[in-house]
Amino acid sequence: MNPLSYTTLRLIISRKNAADDLGTGFLVRSRNGHLWLATAWHVLAGAGLSEHPPSEGLPHEVRFTVQVREAANDDGTMSSVHQTESVKLFNDVGVPTWAQHPNLGSHDIAAIDLGQRELGLHRPVNDAYLAERFAEFRVDAGRDIDILGYPEGLDGGNYTPIWKRGAIASEPDFVGSTFLIDAASRRGMSGGPVFARKVGMFPDGPHHVVAGERRKFVGVYVGRVLGDKVDTDAQVGRVVKAQYLYELIDNPDYSLRQVGSGAV
Repeated sequence: MNPLSYTTLRLIISRKNAADDLGTGFLVRSRNGHLWLATAWHVLAGAGLSEHPPSEGLPHEVRFTVQVREAANDDGTMSSVHQTESVKLFNDVGVPTWAQHPNLGSHDIAAIDLGQRELGLHRPVNDAYLAERFAEFRVDAGRDIDILGYPEGLDGGNYTPIWKRGAIASEPDFVGSTFLIDAASRRGMSGGPVFARKVGMFPDGPHHVVAGERRKFVGVYVGRVLGDKVDTDAQVGRVVKAQYLYELIDNPDYSLRQVGSGAV
């Protein structure tokens, strides 16, 4: 199993008087050692969900299922033991338990501080355990990417994410917090991690190189540019650059932060 699948979680957002909403989140660790659940801001805040008018109330809880351990079956397949976690989205006085970027208009990202803890087999995208899967390389328009998420709530078995392939569709070096991707993404994938992918030769120690495939975490998928209508869908999505997520979780001065209040 690709260990990057363990970075990503299907989010179920509970709303009062309405059916659950779906989204994607993933784990990332801040410099102080805290584990964060990152996603798109609109997933947690309930914004832009046309199925549910504002009169039906804000989301109040996010749930996700984690894999605690796995084992090989006699037939060669894998099975796992799961547990469901839940996090309140507002505290007792109505303050959000997530942190959001102050430039919310262009930074549709949010994260919940889960404290200094682990979540079963799951790993943050910047975990040292995954270092051999990553490399530093230049990311330009045309570079292949992978988006991990749950289109329409679909999973790949045992709650693992669906891997959708695409390509970077705009020059990410231009000024701004986002870049565009060419991908057949769908509702439910908002909040998922995006990895650039490169096949080539990579350093393996001070005097060796090896051939292989490496990835680089480049941002948070936050939705399609023209929505989900088939007649207007250009299959172009928007990604908030990774640097703004790190800026969010590593800056203690951002408003609406309730450090540790999301711990489960």
